Amino acid sequence: MYTKPELQLQVSSFKLLLRISPSDFLTAIAANGVLRYLLGAVFPLFTIQMYQSLGPHWASSIFAFVAVLLMPIPWLLFKFGHKLR
Repeated sequence: MYTKPELQLQVSSFKLLLRISPSDFLTAIAANGVLRYLLGAVFPLFTIQMYQSLGPHWASSIFAFVAVLLMPIPWLLFKFGHKLR
């Protein structure tokens, strides 16, 4: 079951894929799903060791730092996306 932010993220990514490549929309959705499922399959392989070696506070902080670094990407794509297309 999706929460509201997860559903909003999913719908906005589908809209972006449709806007970027309307002729290859189904292929882009399939590639998006494959990437999402691959990340979901690989993620448990390294998180257990990471939480055991770093402890819960630092291991969670690493994910928070990565999330903070990735936060400006939507704004950058909005501002410079027309040049990428």
